Amino acid sequence: MSVPTALLYSNGFNSAVEVDGDLPSDKARFYRDSAKRAGWQFVPHNADYYNADQMDKALAELVEKARSVGDRPVLMGCSMGGLLSLLALEELNRPEARAVLINPVLVPDETLLEDSLGQEVTNYVTGTTHLVEVSARKRLDEWLGRVPEIVARWGKEIEVHVDLDDEVLVAQATAEFCNPWCDVHEYPGGSHRFEHWDESWEHIVRI
Repeated sequence: MSVPTALLYSNGFNSAVEVDGDLPSDKARFYRDSAKRAGWQFVPHNADYYNADQMDKALAELVEKARSVGDRPVLMGCSMGGLLSLLALEELNRPEARAVLINPVLVPDETLLEDSLGQEVTNYVTGTTHLVEVSARKRLDEWLGRVPEIVARWGKEIEVHVDLDDEVLVAQATAEFCNPWCDVHEYPGGSHRFEHWDESWEHIVRI
């Protein structure tokens, strides 16, 4: 008998999962529909990363959602949402919880957010305009500093999926970093958006 499960799905930088009750992203809809077919709850989590306060709020709210779902939480996120899900896994501190990280931001890189800092950007999904503050980069560095200890502690509860042709992050570096501890799946081709939905779900549903 399958364990009652809730998939908590978080977006990456400058994006959103849910807008006015709808999921504009076909990727988010795929994972929602797959989760529901498996009998899981699907819980969308919109996260903003434009400044440190927003990032702290996104993390606190994700942890609170995971505590309130009742079922076993599976924290899933893409890119920055993968990092957010990893941090939430640790703060949640529930032994039955799991994390699924899709093309996650886990390895320090001085170019992260470099082109956006101090600039106004338009959210890809909502169309709203936001200023990316320097505090966002500082908080990102602090979050990345926590990653090695979290991965070493919780690695058996973490699944990592990377497209090797990710044009934003160095997927091979992410895979090599995670491999000693986590269940890592590498897919040829693809992109930072992540293209291997069906293949990844075959593993996620068995987590």
